[in-house]
Amino acid sequence: MFLVAQPPPSYWRLARKFPLVTIHSDDHLAAASDFIRQLLKKGRLDAGEESYLAALSEMVIAYEKEYVHFPNVSDAAMLAHLMDARGVTQSAVAHATGLQKSMLSELLSGKRQLSRKSMQKFAKYFGVSAAVFLSTAEAASTAKPKRRSAGNPAGLPRRKNFAKQQPPKKLGRAV
Repeated sequence: MFLVAQPPPSYWRLARKFPLVTIHSDDHLAAASDFIRQLLKKGRLDAGEESYLAALSEMVIAYEKEYVHFPNVSDAAMLAHLMDARGVTQSAVAHATGLQKSMLSELLSGKRQLSRKSMQKFAKYFGVSAAVFLSTAEAASTAKPKRRSAGNPAGLPRRKNFAKQQPPKKLGRAV
């Protein structure tokens, strides 16, 4: 038998305002997203609020995985969207992340690519996963780190040892 601690009263207060039920429509998703934004605007959350936020976020993620298609966007477009959604200026983001305003301007104009370190700083500032700055294609290409060396400065894939590979299977004859 497992003993489960009761959530704090703040959890139940939020659950009464916006019940934790399976998200069933785009309108329900929009309402859940608005409620999450309101909660995040509060700033510091107590344990009950954090627990509620985690549960509601998981419900949003589950619905979005099943029913919402997200187009690939550039890291610059994602950064601009996050800034717009939060209503912050380049100066405010630069100051909060410790990055130069000129660098932020270059990132937003597409003249510069985000580094992993920058992605992590922006992710922490905006309260999102660093993965939001990667398009699907980029995420797939970064799944396996490329090896760089003096003989391979571009990090190109290494040649495979073809002698150890099995010959391709015959698929049959085309008619």
